Amino acid sequence: MLLNKEHIMKRLVQDDPGKKIVITPFINPDEQVGPVSIDLRLGTEFEIIKDIDIPARTDYKINSEEIEKRAIKQKVTIKTEPTEAFYIQPGAFLIGYSIEHIKLPSDLLAKIEGRNSWGKIGLFVNSTAGLITPDFSGTLTFALKNMSPVALPLYPGTRIAQIYFHQTEPFEDSSSDNEEGVQCRVISGKIEC
Repeated sequence: MLLNKEHIMKRLVQDDPGKKIVITPFINPDEQVGPVSIDLRLGTEFEIIKDIDIPARTDYKINSEEIEKRAIKQKVTIKTEPTEAFYIQPGAFLIGYSIEHIKLPSDLLAKIEGRNSWGKIGLFVNSTAGLITPDFSGTLTFALKNMSPVALPLYPGTRIAQIYFHQTEPFEDSSSDNEEGVQCRVISGKIEC
């Protein structure tokens, strides 16, 4: 079940820490909370990956771990002042982070999507981990790509993405009964009923 505004607001003020959604800092709930989501804001830190030396030949084999190692070596971190714009150039790709620290309870998972207003001007906002699992605690990472023909200013505090919350059922690794009373269990990572 997707939580609506009423359920989101109840979870934000919940007394039971096992059911509470925690978002800090949460500066303007009236502006940030929508009908089924909460807007997340861009932080002050960005990461740019310079050119990675990977041959363009199709017969060259390289695995994702090797690409990641090479990318980390080429990563540059840029921190801006809270009122300073960072300009993302046309065609550029960079990593940004949310200002907010998010903590989810064990019965909710969340999904991140870029805000439509940014997509309309050519900035694609994608969360590098679009599905946020129950019990997650931390800041969120955004992959940002400027597909427009002009440089776009990114200001810290700008609402850049939305988080949606979904109610989940607790999952037990041992065994449980489904609706028909059939016994199911996880064996070697596979569900057997």
